[in-house]
Parts: sequence; C-alpha cells; structure tokens
Amino acid sequence: MEAIFSPPVLTAGFACLGGQLAFSALFMVLPTGPWSRMPGFLGHQCVAFPLMFYMAYLGSAAFFTPSEASVARSQTLDGRMHAEDPTGLLLSQIIVGMQLLWDIPTTVLIKDLYSPLMLVHHVGMAVLAVVCLVSQFGQSYLPFFTGVVELSSIPLAIVDIFHPSKFGSYAEASACLGTLNLVCRLLFVLSFLVIRGLMFPYNALFRATPDLLSLLASGDDGWFAPTLGLVIAAGFTGLQLHWGSLILKQLIKMVSGGQSKATRERRSSLQDMDLEELSGRRSFVEAPAEQL
Repeated sequence: MEAIFSPPVLTAGFACLGGQLAFSALFMVLPTGPWSRMPGFLGHQCVAFPLMFYMAYLGSAAFFTPSEASVARSQTLDGRMHAEDPTGLLLSQIIVGMQLLWDIPTTVLIKDLYSPLMLVHHVGMAVLAVVCLVSQFGQSYLPFFTGVVELSSIPLAIVDIFHPSKFGSYAEASACLGTLNLVCRLLFVLSFLVIRGLMFPYNALFRATPDLLSLLASGDDGWFAPTLGLVIAAGFTGLQLHWGSLILKQLIKMVSGGQSKATRERRSSLQDMDLEELSGRRSFVEAPAEQL
C-alpha cells in the first residue's frame, strides 16, 4: 500500500485535483460568458489536455525509441512481465493518482462528465495501474497502452469542447474556431483508426495476451493478475473495435451515395460527427453521448 501513497502518486493526483478546482473556480468568477455554462467540464478539459499530451509524450518516447535496457527486457517473458520499467512505473503512478484523486471523483460529481461506461473505464484503469505499480506486473506494456494511445486523446480534448451539446454553436459562428474544430476532428479520426483501431488490438491480442496466458498456465503469478490482464485486454480491445467500427460506418455513409445531397453536404465537413461517442471517451478518454 505504501506505493499507492508515494510522493509521485500524490503529486500527480493533487496536481490534477488542484488544476480542476482552480480552473473551475476561475470560470465561475469570471464575468458571465460561455465559460459560465459548464465550469466543471471546462476545468476538466483544461487539466486533461496537457495531461494527455504529457502521457502521450512519455509513452511514445519509450515505445518508439526504446533504450537498450528496455530492448533487453523485452526479449524474455520475465523481463516483459516482471521487470521494473521506468516509464511504465511513472505512468502507473500518474494513472493511480489522477484516477483516485481527480478523474473518478469528477466523473461521479460533475453531471457533464458522467457516464456509466466512463466510470467503469476509469475504475478498470485504476485497478490495473495499482497492480502494475505495486507488483511491477506488466509495466513494460504501459508505455503503449497508457501513453501512445493517448495521442488520439489530444485532439479529442478540443473536439469535446465544441460538441453540439456543449459549445458547438461557437465553432459554427466562428471561422477560426470552426477550422480548429474540423482539424482536430480529422486528426482524431485518423489517429484513432491507426492507434486504437489497428495498433491497440495487435499489441493487446498478439503481444500482451500470449504473455498473460503463459503466466496463467504456469501459475507462478497466481491467477488474479494474469486474469485481470486478460479481461482488460479483451474488454478494452472490444471497445476500441466497436468505436472504430462506428467511425468507419459513418465515413462510409459520408462518401456513399445513400444520403440526400443536403445531408451529404451537411455531414461532409465532419461537423456533426459525435466523436465523443465514437472515441469511447466522454470528455477525454473514452465513452460518451450519442453517435456520429
């Protein structure tokens, strides 16, 4: 339990919580404006954007340009599943702190952030991160699954703000904001399909799952950690494929001749795509509102 309350974990958690409180308070005390409608949601986005950027940077650097020590660890099952990975350790500390002190509480307490699927996702992430943190179990996989995948979350943090149910009218009224929204939507769709639609299933099913099955068969790690890893790998892969299929279906509709000219013109800009639902992220990672 000491690892869960270590300084890095508490620092990450209280930094996120402090940022949430500070930004929310700022949006409430500023003169009345668009920000007055959803101060808690906007505060969450202000914290989420730099956090996702930082996690994506950490994970991408370790995954795409691994150190010699990391390459050496990846050559054996024991190295991949039991050795301490510096980046994986740091990411697990960030996730435990942010989930326990910021993301889970805000998901429960802020109406504009809440969804049952998001809550399940956050709890699952927290449990997995605790296991990886306390026992070093599977830390070498965290740079991809908790770092690289967040590359798609960076543009989504902006897209969520201009969702039609939130501040979409401002993107429609402003050429500058509309362009920003469109560019972020395109970046999100492309990054989601490549990273979460292709790379995620490959790494989950063909890299992590065989290692987890080997550990489960040997019994050296007991049954809980390998089983938890298998359940999360299968469940999260299914979610990525589901959300990816929604994006592909909508893109096919947009380029097919099955819609009226007016509908095609209206949707061709991607302005009506509910990427919150597609991403599986309500407001920064996973699971939201209606549909494309």
